[in-house]
Amino acid sequence: MARRFLYYVAASADGFIARKDGAVDWLESRAPGDYGFDDFLARVDTVVWGRTTFDGYGVKPPGLEPFGDRRHIILSHRPPPANLDPRATFTAESATAVANRLRKSAGKDVWLMGGGKLARSFLDAGAVDEVIVHVIPVLLGEGIRLFATGMGDTELRLHETKGFADGVVRLHYEVKHN
Repeated sequence: MARRFLYYVAASADGFIARKDGAVDWLESRAPGDYGFDDFLARVDTVVWGRTTFDGYGVKPPGLEPFGDRRHIILSHRPPPANLDPRATFTAESATAVANRLRKSAGKDVWLMGGGKLARSFLDAGAVDEVIVHVIPVLLGEGIRLFATGMGDTELRLHETKGFADGVVRLHYEVKHN
C-alpha cells in the first residue's frame, strides 16, 4: 500500500494552529492528555516540517527527541542551522517533488508537521490523504490558520470523531481526491 500523507494538528475552536507570532502557549499550558498520539506516531516514519515550525520546535530542546528515530525533512530555501541533527534533511524541493519522491519509496506514512502554509502546499499538490485535527476548546480570535488562505475547495469525508473528557474533539477526515 502506498504511503499516506497525514496532516495531524491541534487547532483552536476558531481554526488557528498558533498565535500570530507562532506561539502555542495556549496548548502548552493545558494539562497533558492522551489523545492517541503514540498510536499516530506508530503509523509514521517520516516527518515533513515547514521551516518556521522547525525553527520554533525542531531545533529547541527537546528538539527531535520526542519523535524517536524518524526521518525529518524540512522544506526551506534558507540554509540549515549549525549543528543540525543527523536525522534532519533540508530541501528546497517543492511539495509536489517531495510527495512524489516519498510516495515512490518504501516506508510508513508521512506526517505533515509544520504549519498552515506547508499543509496548503501539500494539499495544492494533491498530496494530503488525511486531515486529523484536535480541536482545543479555546478561541484565539486571530493567528495562523489551519490552512493558509487562498486555496480552492477541497472535499473531505468524515472518517471518525472522538470527544475527550477535557473538551478536546478529534476530527479525522479523508481527503477526497478527484
